[in-house]
Amino acid sequence: MAEYQDHAIYPGAELFLIHEFMQTQDISARQWLLGVGLTEAQVFDPDTRVSLRQFDIIYRNIYRLAPQQDLGLTFGAALNLSRWGMLSGALLTSRTLGQALATANEMRSLVRSRFNLATNVVGELCHIEVSTHDAQEFPLSLRFAYEVLAASLQTQIRDLLSEDIHFEAVSFAFPAPTYADQYRLLLQCPVHFSAPKTRLTIKLDTLKRPLPLANPVARKQVLHVCRIEAERLARVLQGDIVWQVRELFARHDDTRVTLEQAAQALKVSARTLRRKLELANHSFKCLQEEHSLQLALRLLQQGDLTVNDIAMRCGYQDIASFRAAFKRWTGMLPTQHRASYLSISADQM
Repeated sequence: MAEYQDHAIYPGAELFLIHEFMQTQDISARQWLLGVGLTEAQVFDPDTRVSLRQFDIIYRNIYRLAPQQDLGLTFGAALNLSRWGMLSGALLTSRTLGQALATANEMRSLVRSRFNLATNVVGELCHIEVSTHDAQEFPLSLRFAYEVLAASLQTQIRDLLSEDIHFEAVSFAFPAPTYADQYRLLLQCPVHFSAPKTRLTIKLDTLKRPLPLANPVARKQVLHVCRIEAERLARVLQGDIVWQVRELFARHDDTRVTLEQAAQALKVSARTLRRKLELANHSFKCLQEEHSLQLALRLLQQGDLTVNDIAMRCGYQDIASFRAAFKRWTGMLPTQHRASYLSISADQM
């Protein structure tokens, strides 16, 4: 189901790298976090969880705010190995580069990949063939996604080996853009366009190279934590009660779902639903408010409804309660958020 994209279940280590990259572009966190529902303080909070949809909004904001031709390449190159949080430790302590990449493939759910990677060994070369998941859309163009993938993977391989390593060749299944020379400059290898498949080629000997920080004991320790995290993600995506309620809210964006209606839709009693949510350290009221405020953010950006209309649509009986809840959640009044969004949008025109 598409609703899983709204689950705030992914660790937010990448947010710090995005913050650092956007600072080099003189773009504030307030701008690139616009409409995401996160504050700048949460960028630095290790407990922050982010949904796929929130990451998509961030990526679209980055593309809008820093519209340079080769943004996918430069942005991807800035996403170093720490992007994957705890998983980075498991990769760094692997025995070889090949084992590290195999571990990343095993922990696919933790890296939010929208790509399938398949290896094909031919002689002394390993070809990594890249294809997309049929069921998943990309927040921006497919070309941008491939640029980020190639540039970030090269950076992370360098981090693992602690030396300047390049692919032997890279092929892309799309025509050469006007800035094709930037690909060759950044990747520092032959780059081919309009190829039958997108493919990253690396020497087999490179995959067999031992990693400088290899430590089998530390690897087992960190990998154990990563597997627990992967199991947590799997449980969430398979129907954790909190995320079932969030999915229900997402399917009924225009109506205020009551506890009784939610219980009926989930085929449990209202008492059972309340008890299950309490066991998961949540309450129906808090989840309801969280969804209402997410909806309010979207409606405020559209600009065709008054703040009072938005308050009513989000289920608040009076505008004062709406203002108080919105400020508690975002640190801003609804009118301040709308003015900030419109001001930034106007600057980009």
